Amino acid sequence: MRLKSFSAPTMARAIALVRAELGEDAIIVSNHAASDGCGVEVIAAIEPEAPTTVEPLASVVAPFGDELDVLQEVLDYHRAPARLIEKLYTAARVLETDSPLLALTGALNAGFQFSPLPTTQASRPFILVGPPGAGKTATLAKLAARTIMCGQPAALISTDTVHTGAAEQFASYAGLLRMKFWMAGDGAALRAALAEAQDMPLMLVDTTGANPFDASDMARLTDLIGAAEAEPILVLPAGMDPAEAAETAEAFKPLGILRLITTRLDTARRLGGLLAASDAAQLHLCEAGTGPQIAGGLYPLNPAALARALTVAPADRVLTLSAS
Repeated sequence: MRLKSFSAPTMARAIALVRAELGEDAIIVSNHAASDGCGVEVIAAIEPEAPTTVEPLASVVAPFGDELDVLQEVLDYHRAPARLIEKLYTAARVLETDSPLLALTGALNAGFQFSPLPTTQASRPFILVGPPGAGKTATLAKLAARTIMCGQPAALISTDTVHTGAAEQFASYAGLLRMKFWMAGDGAALRAALAEAQDMPLMLVDTTGANPFDASDMARLTDLIGAAEAEPILVLPAGMDPAEAAETAEAFKPLGILRLITTRLDTARRLGGLLAASDAAQLHLCEAGTGPQIAGGLYPLNPAALARALTVAPADRVLTLSAS
């Protein structure tokens, strides 16, 4: 299978480029909007014509050996689990490309699901959950800032009425964004806050850092999620030990979590934990936090963006994500 990436201002233009270069038989492998909202990027593929003669196996495999070696070296560097490396390596073998980056992009597209969050409105609230220190509150502020930059308001609600300074931190973020916020210590208070904010196109709920292996912590999150009728989204920092990240994601999964946001992508040297968490709990990758700045510090993830992030130094990841 021949694989190639195309960029264009519109999807129609991108498809026209695909047809012009690869022909009418080409298929769209993946497509996503650019992180700045300007244009799209499409990855397309086409099956090569069947050879008229049978070539020796060595001559068929050899041209792609170097690219696959690079892919394995990248995944080894990030400490991805051996089973996951084999899965991605196998997916990359069917792609006819002389670009390690495109090979990795295609493998990630085959092995993972990507589902970025909407920027302006959602049918139900989002509630961010995760272990202590994962970056939930800052991530919520970044989501709100992105919504404001798109010309829409958002409701900010915090359920962390326990930890010292949590309310003050939340209030400072709301103040910077010039947005109203609510504090809700239990399910009943959360329902009341959401009822008051029901006209907001996007409702974002923060939670206290939770230990997913503690029954009382999980019971409280279950109560809040049910009270809000919200979609829970897991927030985990990049750079976690892969085994630890996988077990943590699996422990949070029973809350009904389908999507994963990763934070600190700019400071983590190895991202095997991110891959392991998503793979183990079958979570859709949606957003990546790339620094402390509230405006512009969160980028949607897609196969091409993640492939770029895996193949550059941490200091360059913000540039690669902003270019996607």
